[in-house]
Amino acid sequence: MNREERDFLNNLKSSINDWRYSYDCYHEQGYFCVDITIDDIDEWGENADEIWDAISEVCDEWNAGIDSNSNTYYVALKQ
Repeated sequence: MNREERDFLNNLKSSINDWRYSYDCYHEQGYFCVDITIDDIDEWGENADEIWDAISEVCDEWNAGIDSNSNTYYVALKQ
């Protein structure tokens, strides 16, 4: 993981620090990808809009893409 990727990941983690989550990082087709899963589905349900806003704000700052499926968020930063 290079410095830019590490800074991006740290920004993402800071943005969702109020919730319990797990994440996986990998490289795919020229992108640095981070899959973030909010661990407690009830907590996610109560805070889904706020979590989306927090992650998408970081993505906007970094010009990264975001998608989601239930309590998992898929983020991709162009390399």
